[in-house]
Amino acid sequence: MISEQKLEFENLVNSYKNLTIEAKRDEIVNVLKELLAVVDKINVDAEVKSEMLLNREILDLNNCVVSEDDYLEAVYVYAMSLQNSIGSFLEKFTDVFYE
Repeated sequence: MISEQKLEFENLVNSYKNLTIEAKRDEIVNVLKELLAVVDKINVDAEVKSEMLLNREILDLNNCVVSEDDYLEAVYVYAMSLQNSIGSFLEKFTDVFYE
């Protein structure tokens, strides 16, 4: 038997598959931004020192025409920033956990 959560996820993925390429790009960037905001909020609440690392590559997404290269560079910047933020949290968590 398939769980309700799994069914909802399957529906979400199927809906995503029907989007245009541009809409898929937007959705991926929005998900990364939301994750980054959540992790940043958790770090603030947990008093974790973490700097959100972003650079000008994300500004290319504001252009009228966004090339595949621009998109991939922006996604890379968001992913690396997310990795850094999660790493900062885990570093503090492991320090506290193993004291």
